[in-house]
Amino acid sequence: MTRAAPTPKHVAEVLRSVGILLHEVYGQTENTAICTMCTNEDFRFGTVGKPSPGTEIKIAEDGEILMRNEGVFKGYFKSPETTAETVVDGWLHTGDLGELDEDGFLKIIGRKKDIIITSGGKNIAPKAMESALASLPLVAQAVCIGDQRRHLVALLTIDLEAKAAFAQESGLDPDSPEGLAAMHTALKEQIRDEVNPNFARVYQVRNFMILPQPFMPGDDEVTPTFKIKRPVISKKYEADFDRLYEEGEVL
Repeated sequence: MTRAAPTPKHVAEVLRSVGILLHEVYGQTENTAICTMCTNEDFRFGTVGKPSPGTEIKIAEDGEILMRNEGVFKGYFKSPETTAETVVDGWLHTGDLGELDEDGFLKIIGRKKDIIITSGGKNIAPKAMESALASLPLVAQAVCIGDQRRHLVALLTIDLEAKAAFAQESGLDPDSPEGLAAMHTALKEQIRDEVNPNFARVYQVRNFMILPQPFMPGDDEVTPTFKIKRPVISKKYEADFDRLYEEGEVL
């Protein structure tokens, strides 16, 4: 069983091919229980399953997942205003964005508060692209930015084990200008050929930058559980993002 973060679809498929079936489930503290799940008999890769018994799921006009069952909490401690915004007519507003397919399987798209609105007025949930970028062998973390910009760009951090393997295979020091340039070229080709084609153009990353160090909790860039703090990173690396946009679309 997996929780807390989505399992990449290709990982689930590979594990299934060797006889290991992951059960993806979805729920929140505010509903005190699992509200959707995949089972041995009824599962679909890339989704978190169907509503559990007694649970109703619907998608709001803005794409937010609304959930109702007996486990929905009574409210936040001494915070009636926040409670009133979170639970409306018994429906828990989860803050997550999702889709229900024709068979009732729920797919998580991202967090509502993470929505990027481009200068062209397109609403983009960046989580799917960030997960796709992070699935590349060289990439440890990915953050996409594009609010009030014409397209998405990304900051990438490098996986240390993959970095060592790259150095051995290429014969280059990955921390040298030549090694960094070689890694950038390799990632450019992978993003262009393996990642971007899986997304509509508005969701595609058009430029990127490799950071010399990972995002760490001590730097206030991620939470203790390594969830990205997008506003902090946007502000901290504002000059780098500006430079990427000045360079234009390279992918």
